Amino acid sequence: MDGQLSTQPNDSIMLLSVMWSEFSVAAVILTARILTRTLVISSWGWDDMSMCLSMVLAIMDTSLLTASVHHGLGKHATSLTEAEYINANKYNWISQGCHVMSTNFGKVSVILFLLRIVVNSRSQRVFLYTVMAMLMVINSVCVFTIFGQCTPTSRLWDQDIPGYCWPPHYQRDYAFFQGSFSAFSDGLLAIYPIFVIWKLQMSKRTKTCLGCVLALGIVAMIAAIIKTIFLASLTARSDYTYDTISLTIWTNTEQYLIIIAACIPPLGPLLKIAMGKTPTAQQSSSNKYASKHYSGEQQIKHPVFIPKDSLLSTNESSCYPLREYKGRSRIWGDGSEGMVGIDFREARVSQLSGIMKTTEVHIESNKDPVE
Repeated sequence: MDGQLSTQPNDSIMLLSVMWSEFSVAAVILTARILTRTLVISSWGWDDMSMCLSMVLAIMDTSLLTASVHHGLGKHATSLTEAEYINANKYNWISQGCHVMSTNFGKVSVILFLLRIVVNSRSQRVFLYTVMAMLMVINSVCVFTIFGQCTPTSRLWDQDIPGYCWPPHYQRDYAFFQGSFSAFSDGLLAIYPIFVIWKLQMSKRTKTCLGCVLALGIVAMIAAIIKTIFLASLTARSDYTYDTISLTIWTNTEQYLIIIAACIPPLGPLLKIAMGKTPTAQQSSSNKYASKHYSGEQQIKHPVFIPKDSLLSTNESSCYPLREYKGRSRIWGDGSEGMVGIDFREARVSQLSGIMKTTEVHIESNKDPVE
């Protein structure tokens, strides 16, 4: 490593351009999701917290890789000094743990989102919890194989440090398994919601549009498959800074695609406002009349669905959102109703066993109308 071969290939500029461009798009869409959940419908939940954690880990991953590029990631080892090669590999290895957990919490967010829809289907909830548990275990073990393959861990990027390491193919083989399961889970979480939505009582057009939005995770699945193909480079330790550049690009692409795909469905209420369908326009005119004029007789009807296991008596509101819904969330609907700007309350009637109750309120007054 003489540091003199400046004419050798350097893919660092391409890596930086791809990483930070993807970050910018993901940051904008995540910000829109946060605004929707906090200002538009006031239904901030654990799925939002998980997605924010995914984004924080993705930023850490991208920042560490940027530091790695500064020290030589993207260049051949022969064009770097020994110190540059060690530091480039150190930041690269550390970033991999952030990437694995970023994709993990991104998918956990999707599962928590789905759990807010299938509130009364025990089999579906058990299935989703099982997938979430498998994700947590498999990805946690993957992080352990990354940092536990060498003792001490610093020997992973500096072979001059006394200690020992597993054969490189051990970690690579588990990474193949984790990458394959990651691609499978991406596809599952993209396709599974379509079957859930198709059973709801809503127009086919609405089902199709919503299904296409929720199926955006298929793009992340494709990125995960391509990333898994490049995992073979994990055993190429002699020129690690250059041989892993394609893998690094696709790992970043996967994590940001997961964030982007998962943040689009909750933007429904915000899109409605952008289209001119503001919450205030949906307020009941009869309620306004009854509260302001007090003249004559005003009849107001409020249809209320009361299942045998009442939604009011379940822990849905206290479990998944971080606080009770209030304010404008009632206009868009609470629980899953406000998540994508579609009234799931009526759509879920066919899935739930209960009665439909209609409450009639008669308001009479002998007072003259208020001028």
